[in-house]
This record gives sequence, C-alpha cells and structure tokens, in this order.
Amino acid sequence: MAKYTTTKRIMEFLNLYTEIPKYAPETVTGSTNGVRAGWSLANPKVIRGTDTVWFGGSQYVGDGSQYSIDWDSGSLRFVSPPPAGSTILASYWYSDIPDSVIQRNIERAENEIERRTNRIYNTGSITEYFDGIGSDSSNIFTYQSRTFMQEIDAYITDDQSYYQNTYIRTKRFPIISVGSLIINDVGISASHYKIYNEPGLIILTKDSGVTAKKGLKNVEIRYTYGYTSIPAIVEELTTKIAGIYTIENRLLGTPVPLNISAANIGVIKEDIQSLYEALGRRMEVDII
Repeated sequence: MAKYTTTKRIMEFLNLYTEIPKYAPETVTGSTNGVRAGWSLANPKVIRGTDTVWFGGSQYVGDGSQYSIDWDSGSLRFVSPPPAGSTILASYWYSDIPDSVIQRNIERAENEIERRTNRIYNTGSITEYFDGIGSDSSNIFTYQSRTFMQEIDAYITDDQSYYQNTYIRTKRFPIISVGSLIINDVGISASHYKIYNEPGLIILTKDSGVTAKKGLKNVEIRYTYGYTSIPAIVEELTTKIAGIYTIENRLLGTPVPLNISAANIGVIKEDIQSLYEALGRRMEVDII
C-alpha cells in the first residue's frame, strides 16, 4: 500500500503535462429496488480518491463506510442497498492506466527513495539488539562495531559530565519514542538515559547504575521511529518519480499518442535530482 503519496496526487501532477486523467460525472445505470447493492460504472480504471457518490438525497465520499469501488474494474458496491426508487449519481476521474499499476509505481518510487537515502519516512516500531563492548568503567554499545563519539559531542548541548561514556546508536531514526531499554536483563528507567531523536542516539546518565560487560546481544531496545507526518519534500519527490514511471507505462503500453514532450520529461527528471539534493541537505543524509 502506498505510503508517501496517492494515486490522486500522481494524476494531479500528470494533468500539468498530459491528458491522462479524465473527469466523468454520471448517473449510474440500473434500477434501485432496496435489495440490489452492486453496479458497474461506465468507465473502469477509476482513479483512487477522486470519487464521490450521491443517493437518497445524500452525498458520500469514498471512505469505505457507505460504498467501495474496485478501482481497476469500476465495480461499485454499497454496504447497504440504496433505497428503492433512488437515483445514484457518481463523479470520479479515470484514466487508461489501472490503479494497480499506479500503486506499483508509487511503491517503486518509495523503495528507491528509501534505498538512496537509507531512511524510512513513515512510522514503524522495531526491537534491536546490540553487543556490549568495553569495561565496567567505560562501556560503549555500538551498532555494527562503529563508534560515534564525535557525533555525541556535537549533539550534547548541556553538561557532558552528566553522561557516561556509554551510548547506543539505533539502526533507524529519527527516534519518536523508546518503549523499553534492557541491558543485561535489567530494565533501564527512562530517567536514566537521554534520547537524541534525529541522529538516533541514546546516552546513559552517570546515575543510571548500569554496568554492562562485554556480551553478545545483551542490550535490547524497543522503539518507534520515523515521521508522524510525511515530509512535504518526500511527498513531492515520490509523486514525481512515480509520475515518470506512469508516463513510461503509458508510452510503452498504448499506441495512443501522449501529449508530453521529451523536454518536459527532462525537466521533471531535473526536478527529481534537485529534490534529492535538497532532501539530502535538509535531512543530513548522503544520497546514494
């Protein structure tokens, strides 16, 4: 399921350059008898999120509470049959590319962005395990045997003497919240560590009383990471990459001429590169 953009946004973007999406208001054909619940729209390949349906004097949007649409086939089904004698009206956009293809294009774009930035932009939860290394007096927990003391110095803005030379760097970040931190089978109170969200650092305080010797997977952390709302730049980048994929599908999959020039395609690709560079600067990530 798409995470960073929607089919509707893809089509709104494409509408700037080509005539792929079309608008279709219609009176749905077929009688209502208080029993029948399913109809077929005049146009298949409905664009997800553009639909509105009226019946019985009321307007309904496509949130699934009153009806559902099979986007590829244009099949319309109501949760409860409309009242007998009522007229069903529907408005929506449709195209010559199935919704399932556009969804795959969005997922391809999302996977590309996550791979190139090594970051996930929605929310997720994970449990990670780390090896404890060091001695009783100076313990460092690292991910994949890397140390990040210079980064810690850069992020600690208060009294550094308050913290141990002991930290964890999570695999995924930014950290939203930590559910639990367990070291040597002992749960660590949230008051005994500080979270630096963006770099994914967790630093223990000197009064934590933790003494962790060397061990394999003796540090466990459960945490939630990512972004509570998708950054606008990620949404725009996903929309344009998926838009290019959709244009390519159209060029390869139909003999109908496409009203978009090679120059416009080149401009979109330049915009994508600029967005990647801006994302790298804003999120402080290296673009692969």
